[in-house]
Amino acid sequence: MASTSSTSSSTGTGSVNFSTGLASGIDWSAVTDALIKADSYPLTKLQNDVSNYTTQKNVFNALSSSLQTFESKLKAIKDSTSFGGKTTSISDLPSGSVTPFTATIGSGASSGDVKIRVEKLAAAQRVRSNGVSDAYAPLVADGQISIKSGTNDAITIDVSSANGNNSLQAIADTINAADKGVAASIVSDGTNQLLVVKSTATGAANALTISDTTNLGLADSANNLQDAADAVVWVDGIRVTSATNSVSGAMAGVTLNLSATTDAEVTLHVADDVAGTKQSLQDLVDAYNTVNDLFQSQLGSSTALANSTVGGNAVFRSIQTQLQQMLTTGVSGIADGQISTLAELGIQVADNTGKLEFKTSQFDNIVSQGRYDEVQAVLRSSGSTTDNFATYIYGGSSVKAGTYGINVTQAARQATASATMAAPLAADETLSVALNGGTAVNVSLASGDTADAVVSKINAALKTAGVSALASNSNGTLSIASNAYGSAQSLTVSSSLDGTGTGFSAAGATATGADVKGTIGGFAAHGSGRDLIGDDGTDVAGLTVRIYATDSMVTQKSGNFGTVGFSAGAVDQFVAQIDGITDPLTGTIHATTTNLDEQIKEANDQIATVQARLDSKRELLTKQFSAAEQAVSQLNQLLASLNAKTSSS
Repeated sequence: MASTSSTSSSTGTGSVNFSTGLASGIDWSAVTDALIKADSYPLTKLQNDVSNYTTQKNVFNALSSSLQTFESKLKAIKDSTSFGGKTTSISDLPSGSVTPFTATIGSGASSGDVKIRVEKLAAAQRVRSNGVSDAYAPLVADGQISIKSGTNDAITIDVSSANGNNSLQAIADTINAADKGVAASIVSDGTNQLLVVKSTATGAANALTISDTTNLGLADSANNLQDAADAVVWVDGIRVTSATNSVSGAMAGVTLNLSATTDAEVTLHVADDVAGTKQSLQDLVDAYNTVNDLFQSQLGSSTALANSTVGGNAVFRSIQTQLQQMLTTGVSGIADGQISTLAELGIQVADNTGKLEFKTSQFDNIVSQGRYDEVQAVLRSSGSTTDNFATYIYGGSSVKAGTYGINVTQAARQATASATMAAPLAADETLSVALNGGTAVNVSLASGDTADAVVSKINAALKTAGVSALASNSNGTLSIASNAYGSAQSLTVSSSLDGTGTGFSAAGATATGADVKGTIGGFAAHGSGRDLIGDDGTDVAGLTVRIYATDSMVTQKSGNFGTVGFSAGAVDQFVAQIDGITDPLTGTIHATTTNLDEQIKEANDQIATVQARLDSKRELLTKQFSAAEQAVSQLNQLLASLNAKTSSS
């Protein structure tokens, strides 16, 4: 056999050229590739699996992102005051007048017109000092400054050159650092520097009590810039006061935010926000359809199914089913005969793609029938009670919709200290009253004070000090009680006399309140003042009802305070459902993608193993074919040598 080319080889496995034209004439590279390819089927399958798992994971991540966007829009709708809510407007405003208030609408607001006049705005007391030429210079005379706002602790400053705190700025810094309801600042009038001190809270109860023996004159009446004052507003002829300019409670579900006074009444109109609710419902439909588009891209046609990696995924299809069921399932807890589904509001499936549409004419028909108030119960979680002495306060996403019996075993109590009073008083007496560990209020009583006078003086002193407690007299028993209920309330009353006069001792009588106790629907509940709250881990977790009862009433009613019904609105149900699907730690999608990550890792580990085996086989084949090629080359050389000798002979 004649040699047609030279041989390129070495002992290294990678240096032999296996291309056609070698000594053997065989394309060893093609042979090797064919043999390796024959053994590479498992590798190809594993690589396809990784690609499939990765695509599935990407689809689930896209679904999670889409659902979270849907949820954020649902929450925005839920928080919107227009969603099944009310609108407000003001009329009869005198020409040139500024709008005296805005109104914030909450749950329980009723439609209608209300006449309102703002007589006075709430104000915080402000005082100024006498002027000094330099705020940082030691120009304040030695002495003591004491400032107290309402029931806050007093701020006492011993000003002296020895302490080095006898500048205006040092005093301002000390007041602000105390953080006890008083703020200080330095103001220049163009000639002098002035210390301005004010209460951080508005209202008469937060007035400043000041003593000042320095040269600043903070306690001088001439330096009072503004008195503390409560807001005064007239609501349909009823005088209402408030320590702040945010007035709530005067109208159910309405908070007035006062900004200016008026000489004449203006009219506040509260009306159903039909347009806002319609837009919110359309937003809900649009947000859902965005999620539905993703389902359609994977499952919506035979072509989509053929190309989809999640078409046969049970979890993916289950999520779609869960959302679709939410659209048709009625809101539980709503009375028979009332609107209870989104479909009844006009939100219906448009076609076989699962897309939604909002039929506004159907919604308009509901409004025209005077059934607008039923919309709120469908959209938002709500509750109601059957007993006049129990009121629904709050539900929450953890409460299972339904009707639950309310059983009370103990009524909430105020912190009440009582003593037998001998009135008229035979001697002067000073009572000391402290609420919840706050600064004691001293009440000066005089010899000869009647029972009514004693009660009046105590209540006046408590009101001035801003202490939320009230004195009363019942057949010679003097009682002082916290306004609030519950175990957090503590009241201590002591007297300068010991058991005579008002009857309180010098050592003092301490009383604490009690929280309501009972169950809701037979489930464990705990009390916080008058509020009975379902325990965590139960069907009524967080469900709150307020019990207005005394212990004698509890006994009289055998603890039975009717029922509380709770309905989980459609929006809340959607939010809870999506939370369960997208929760980053426990959600359905997290569990699915975690499993896919594990499958991807397992497949990649197998790929590495198979690839290593194939690489080893390629190396072995290369060595074997290299040796064979070298042997053929040597035979060719030997044959050539023999041929040459034969020719020469």
